Amino acid sequence: MAVESLCKLLGARQGTCLWLEHFRPAGPLKVREALHAGWMDPAMAAAWEAELRRGNIAADPQMVSAMRMPEPVVAVTRPQLVSDADWYAAPLVSDWMPITEIDGYLSSWCQLGGVNEVLAFTFHRDWRDPPASARQRGVLRLFMEELHLLIREGRVTLAQAQTSDWPALSPRERQVLDRLAKGDSVKQVATSLGLSQHTVTDYAKSLHKKFGVNSRGELLARVLKNGHD
Repeated sequence: MAVESLCKLLGARQGTCLWLEHFRPAGPLKVREALHAGWMDPAMAAAWEAELRRGNIAADPQMVSAMRMPEPVVAVTRPQLVSDADWYAAPLVSDWMPITEIDGYLSSWCQLGGVNEVLAFTFHRDWRDPPASARQRGVLRLFMEELHLLIREGRVTLAQAQTSDWPALSPRERQVLDRLAKGDSVKQVATSLGLSQHTVTDYAKSLHKKFGVNSRGELLARVLKNGHD
């Protein structure tokens, strides 16, 4: 599942994927579909889902800020959306943070068809953990850009974006794929694995062929769609 894979890749403790309708300022924001990962307690996950479906998500200060951004694809850290003062003063945050001990981390969304329908991913860290890095945000944006393109062109449906099967990979291909998914360059992958850059490039080409993609960004989208172990 993409949300679980992204949690692992981004170092997030909890993540949620939401299919949202009426995503506009002062709109009657509605959760059409929701997927979660990272909740230790199933009862907590159920309570969080109920909170979202009651419409309280519209009170999330991140969402209030996000709905004012017209871009078709966005990936931002929590402080880029809302200040610390507004974040920690929000009732939804002050009510849930002491119970869950999670804090804002990364948010992303892409438009689906019209400007008022989006697929959104939100991620939370343990409140003791450091904030998200620029590199993590960059990896998330790359994923969202490619996912947006695949969905828009009809090559990936929303159902397929949730789960799928992996192609067969060799142990070395998995190592190269893991490094590429974390944002390493070909040179960095070669150094970390003790390979030549030419060999890493050959492995990357093999991965592109097995996943049926033409670029690194599309490879990342496919990997996270299929589940990144």
